[in-house]
Amino acid sequence: MNRHIHPDQWRLSDTVAALTEKLPEYEHQRLTLEPEMTHWLCQELRAAVFGIRELEEQISQLRWNIEAARDSSATDAEVAQQTMTEVFRPGSNLHVLDFERERLRADEPQPEGAA
Repeated sequence: MNRHIHPDQWRLSDTVAALTEKLPEYEHQRLTLEPEMTHWLCQELRAAVFGIRELEEQISQLRWNIEAARDSSATDAEVAQQTMTEVFRPGSNLHVLDFERERLRADEPQPEGAA
């Protein structure tokens, strides 16, 4: 997913802004458009709809990804809590490794014949 705004998306807001600035001039009078102007207006509106839908899809994907990340984080935290509960349960055969201590032991000189 592209998280950068495409330059055409700026054109989208500029076009819609220009239309909303120009059209109020005709609020209280009849407006007749030439076929070429009508064709242009329809093309611009179609492009606007297409651009808006693309943005809506990107927003939806971002929201879905954020929610999925939140769900994943909550699940990870729950698993960590359950694991630590089991580690400290009397009689548990689950142990947490101390990697630093194990590394230091591995660095100690070993007696001859020990492997």
